[in-house]
Amino acid sequence: MNQAIDETRCKDIAWALIQYAADHDQVLPPELSDETVERVIDTYHTREIGLGTHNSNGSRFAFPSELAGKQVSSPYSAIVYETADWPGGGRIIALPSGTVYFVHGFDEDLDLPIVREQIVKSAARSR
Repeated sequence: MNQAIDETRCKDIAWALIQYAADHDQVLPPELSDETVERVIDTYHTREIGLGTHNSNGSRFAFPSELAGKQVSSPYSAIVYETADWPGGGRIIALPSGTVYFVHGFDEDLDLPIVREQIVKSAARSR
């Protein structure tokens, strides 16, 4: 249940960033610090979301600093991700489409083929 709540929160955070980009020539905020993202969330959402998660491993939502002030060119680059795996493995991530996935083998430093492969498999299972 808590993971589902966090998946929804991750999607809300991603949509706030997507809406910001839509209003700024498809460019993400110039800084992706917690404070900046919280201001973006406050601007585009009516409820408080927060960046913490229910993950017992001390995870929180984070943002890839290398995307600050840029357009997102890869549909497989996470714009929001958890900083630690859930017990048993896996993290919640959000892509530039606003789609949220629970993936294993995620490394915030890479646009991982593992993420792409898991998304393709997930889409095939849902058909």
